[in-house]
Amino acid sequence: MNSKHYSSCKKLLQLLLGVGFLGMIVFYLKVENLIIAAQQLDPLLLVITAGLTVVGVFLQSFKWGIFLSYCQPVCNFWKAVDSILLGMALGLFTPGRLGEIGRGLAFPSNRAVTGIFAGIDRLISVFCGLILSIFCIYHSDLLKMDLVLVGCIFFIVICVCFFFLRKVLGERYSIFRKFRTQSESITTKELFFIFLYSMLFNFIFCFQFFLLVGAHYEWDLNIVLLIPIMYTIKSFLPISIGDLGVREGVAVLLFSQCGLDPEPAFNASLGIFILNVLIPAICGWFWCGGRTISLQLADFKKGLK
Repeated sequence: MNSKHYSSCKKLLQLLLGVGFLGMIVFYLKVENLIIAAQQLDPLLLVITAGLTVVGVFLQSFKWGIFLSYCQPVCNFWKAVDSILLGMALGLFTPGRLGEIGRGLAFPSNRAVTGIFAGIDRLISVFCGLILSIFCIYHSDLLKMDLVLVGCIFFIVICVCFFFLRKVLGERYSIFRKFRTQSESITTKELFFIFLYSMLFNFIFCFQFFLLVGAHYEWDLNIVLLIPIMYTIKSFLPISIGDLGVREGVAVLLFSQCGLDPEPAFNASLGIFILNVLIPAICGWFWCGGRTISLQLADFKKGLK
């Protein structure tokens, strides 16, 4: 079996895995219960949640624009939006949305370094989510305190791996040396805004989730503390296309373990997927053009070698 067929079979298996997870969860929770929970949602809250999706895309674009200023000779805010949406389109078809590093395809040059910056951008978002999760675990009345230790271990492992890999890759590959040279020019002020935008984005999608489930739980603020934990756990389980089924499974498991009705959490996680992942990915595909992605993908892969 050649590499192309192997890759296709792997993606099909991951898609079937995600759909299977989703089907099992729906069967476990029962469709009628999910419909009842969905009918309790105020349409106005759904509209506000959708509006916050646009805010989230703009925040990501402002942050991404800082990175682009160090790897692209010509860039502006709308080009950053274009690149973000393109990354979302590619991320939809990959586990853990790793395809988002393909944002570099929106540019005619320097794609490899742009892809590395996109990867760092993703890691920073996960890093910020992890920090929020540790804070939430510590203050939550619904979770056991010993989970703080698990969060701290994850935090330390990520920091050590990043430091070690940065040094090793920089010594072995010229593209990483080039990236390191360019990234060292990023000022402290710009780093502050990169982390600020990442934190704000995390707050926004947590607030979106809370808007979709809050009414069912009588707007208990303890629910807010579960949301970053749920998404952080999901980030460490990139086993299905677009994280389909994983996100919803983690939500159901976490809320059930805390003695809460899981149906609203399932509906909210699926709703957030549609608003924050699926719709922007479709917009990115039509905005940037599927033909452009297909033609440039081969060149991008060559540039990473």
